[in-house]
Amino acid sequence: MTQKTEARFGFLYFWGKIGYMKKYTMQIVKGALVDPEALSKFNPKVSETFDDSEWGCLLEVELSLEEIKEVQKNLTKHYEGPIPWYMDGKLVDDENEIIVAFGADDGFGGKIFIFDKHDKENYQKMLKHGIIVGIPEEQINFINK
Repeated sequence: MTQKTEARFGFLYFWGKIGYMKKYTMQIVKGALVDPEALSKFNPKVSETFDDSEWGCLLEVELSLEEIKEVQKNLTKHYEGPIPWYMDGKLVDDENEIIVAFGADDGFGGKIFIFDKHDKENYQKMLKHGIIVGIPEEQINFINK
């Protein structure tokens, strides 16, 4: 028997059963994207503008895990050096569930961390990964701010 799934209206139909497809509210720097127009189909909203014209602005967009993986491939624009970008967000229905997705060029194929914001062990794993790939601790340490 083969497994059949199909996404419709934010729900996942699986063997005739309806299951909720998780959506995350993600924060993405527009200037990190090779093709910023690739986000247009997700109706992004500008949540912050930067003085740095290369970075552009911080966009907020709701994405499923599969859509996050699609965006990761585009999260590879570099200005100085090979330091990868990352995007972070929270589950739409539960702000305690955090997701951090590194660009596809992080040296690990675009590592994704999903954890509860009170889970210090997995938060530290994500933080360590970010530092290893070259992201300054003060940028990646966003929960403890």
